[in-house]
Amino acid sequence: MRPRVTRVVRWLASAALVGLGATGCPQLLDDDFTLTSGGGGADASSDGSGGQAGSDANADADPCASCTDKQTCCDGFCVETSSNPKNCGECGKGCPGTTCSSGQCTNTCALGFLDCDKNAFTGCEANSASDPENCGSCGAKCSFDQTCELGKCACPQGSDNCDGKLETGCETNLASDAANCGSCGKSCGPNQVCSAGKCACDTGFGDCNSDPNDGCEAKLAEDGKNCGSCGTSCGVNGACAGAKCGCLTGFLDCDASAGCESAIADPKSCGKCGSACSGATPNCDGTQCVAKCSANTTQCGNSCVETKTDPLHCGGCNQPVGSNQNCVAGKPTCLPGFGDCNTSANDGCEVDLTQDPQHCGSCTGNCKPGAVCSSSTCQCSASLPNDCGSECRECCSTADCTDSDPCTSSTCDVAGKCATSNCASGAVCCAQGCFECCVDGDCSGGKVCSGNQCVTPTCTAPEVLCAGKCVDPGSDPQNCGGCGVTCGAGRSCALGACTPAWAPVTASGAPSPRSHAASAALSGVGKLFVWGGLDAAGAELDSGAVYDVATDSWSALPNDTMTPTARSQASAVFCGDRVMVWGGQIGSGVLATGALYDPVQKAWGPVSTAGAPSARRAAHLVWTGSKVLVWGGTDGNQAPQAGTYLYDPSTDSWTNANPAGAPTPRNHSTVGYGGTDFLVYGGRAGNTNYAQTFRYRVSTDTWSALANGPTQRFAALGDWDGQYFVAWGGRKATGGAPTTYADGKRFDGGAWLGVAAGGPGARYAPDGQAGFATRVSNSVTLLVGGLSANDTPLTDGAIYNSSTNSWSPVASWPSGEHHLYGVYVFAGGELVVWGGQHNLVATATGERFRP
Repeated sequence: MRPRVTRVVRWLASAALVGLGATGCPQLLDDDFTLTSGGGGADASSDGSGGQAGSDANADADPCASCTDKQTCCDGFCVETSSNPKNCGECGKGCPGTTCSSGQCTNTCALGFLDCDKNAFTGCEANSASDPENCGSCGAKCSFDQTCELGKCACPQGSDNCDGKLETGCETNLASDAANCGSCGKSCGPNQVCSAGKCACDTGFGDCNSDPNDGCEAKLAEDGKNCGSCGTSCGVNGACAGAKCGCLTGFLDCDASAGCESAIADPKSCGKCGSACSGATPNCDGTQCVAKCSANTTQCGNSCVETKTDPLHCGGCNQPVGSNQNCVAGKPTCLPGFGDCNTSANDGCEVDLTQDPQHCGSCTGNCKPGAVCSSSTCQCSASLPNDCGSECRECCSTADCTDSDPCTSSTCDVAGKCATSNCASGAVCCAQGCFECCVDGDCSGGKVCSGNQCVTPTCTAPEVLCAGKCVDPGSDPQNCGGCGVTCGAGRSCALGACTPAWAPVTASGAPSPRSHAASAALSGVGKLFVWGGLDAAGAELDSGAVYDVATDSWSALPNDTMTPTARSQASAVFCGDRVMVWGGQIGSGVLATGALYDPVQKAWGPVSTAGAPSARRAAHLVWTGSKVLVWGGTDGNQAPQAGTYLYDPSTDSWTNANPAGAPTPRNHSTVGYGGTDFLVYGGRAGNTNYAQTFRYRVSTDTWSALANGPTQRFAALGDWDGQYFVAWGGRKATGGAPTTYADGKRFDGGAWLGVAAGGPGARYAPDGQAGFATRVSNSVTLLVGGLSANDTPLTDGAIYNSSTNSWSPVASWPSGEHHLYGVYVFAGGELVVWGGQHNLVATATGERFRP
């Protein structure tokens, strides 16, 4: 791919911007979580337990003792508040993506930030380096399973978007796809498989000529020149069978060298090595020394031979067979894998039918142009992998030339070669392809970039230009408050805000009332999956439905032979094309089974139980882009379960992750996933509360202990927001009255930093019971619900913006339902809360909130 260059400095409309507070803009890099500027430092807190919190040898040192008169100590760092956009004018007062000058936020976008919603009061709200909705430029959206890294859409390690289509996401597993092994378009050769991103010989084959085009051409079980391994020759008169060398019929191996140099009818080695004939029995019949040959053999010298089978006397004395031949019915006959294709009696069977493309498998086996002969079979080569009928080519059509770079145009020419060109003259490379413009700075002459085209603004206030059309952001429900901000079904736009914020979920076609159901967001398609749970009488269910957020409609799930058995407290996650349902409870027992649901085919499929985790309910399931990560959960006695497991839906197989360094089993931890790392904070086991933070890195299969979080607690609300791992609230249970918290912190990968006041009231969110936190956009987390100090279900919440370190309240959902053990899923840009229990009675009420 060629480097992508994007102009990122933008000017806002002339409106005063108010800084809302921020400390640090971290990015998740390949090597670790790294705070790139401002904020950070040693801030891991200890709760004084002496057992769970970390220690710091320099804890008593003043981190800001070296600050100059122009600097202020903020979160353990010396910063100049006159120009630091994360601490503009004072500590914790951040600018909304703009620069800071003389202690005031300016109207100029900071490097890397963009004003994509055309709303001056939200500032430069998009971080083009890490926002998957605006990756590198406004509107440059990454696929559902990609992250935005340094302004480019990136797939999880080991996968790629080789077909170049946004809707399929990172569809290719580079570790196992033989057509895209290690990178898009790198094909393996014949008789090869892709293992760990490298082409390797399939079982029983070897690449003995070191030619990548014919792959692994040697069949090691029967190749006399490469018997069992490359270069292991069975020698003259030798034969390979079952990958081991032996002798052709009628010969013995009587020395230390390869090959079978002695005939069994030779009187020097009669029937066995070292057995010589002499005296009264000078002749050898192939078994023993005899005085006279029998009537059914022919005497050739002192050898009694069967001329129908003896390769040295084939059809008569002293008539040896040629190269690569044996004697059958008194006639020289080719050994397996060889052919006498020139009909000359002088050179035996001169052609290796296992590798000769003009004589592949037989003397008449002529491979088509571009093909190679590998193990006696004509196959397309690694460099010309596509069978186009009459010949093998690099490509048969343009579809064979696609790659993961949206800014290259690939075509298949008449010669079957892929031709690739970059953006045409005058076009620029945006994250989703080549266009006239990505941002306003790509245009000149007073024009602005709208819909990736440079257009002259002609709209009359209050209308603004959105995708080439003039719209009123104060009343347009498709562009409410800014371009592309849709209000969704059942809402209108008033004064630039979607109203009402909470809208009801239709009851038409909804599943029957239930609690403890499995649920998942169908990422990229704006739908919600709901299945199983307990009905109003407490019986387990095996039914469910899919809810479409955009149309506010339900469609029932099928119940076929592969539908999982009825259960409650199962876990679910969307795997890019299918939903995995796993574990759960039936009666007093827990399950270690599951199934895959295909929303396109509307059918269920199996999940292997070989190597699966132990039976558990309410486990955490995360889609890594190629595998489902399973962690935590409890058994039937509420005991937390150990182990980290990875399920590969493409191979229907389980892997038990490396347990070294993993957290001890615990319930009600706060977890998050940032594209490469799975984070775990806090939790509880029995009467022990934890403040520990752990990271599991999928690419290296390793657990690591990180800095301790905000005091020992469990059931804090939180998630990874693209910049920070946020944790808020939670509870600590001791021998006395439990403590429920109304504070929190945010983790940049090295330290836990402060979170501004103004968050939701004290609450905690036990796994699967009440409360939900999710990333709704880059650096923005929505926290709703939970339980109060006296275990009353809560229905309000707040939105936290980590880039400005600020909160905004979320009103209670209008129904007043408790939604205890209900469904909480963020899909289609909205939080959907549905079902659960209200006053211990299962309901089918739902509501949805658009941030």
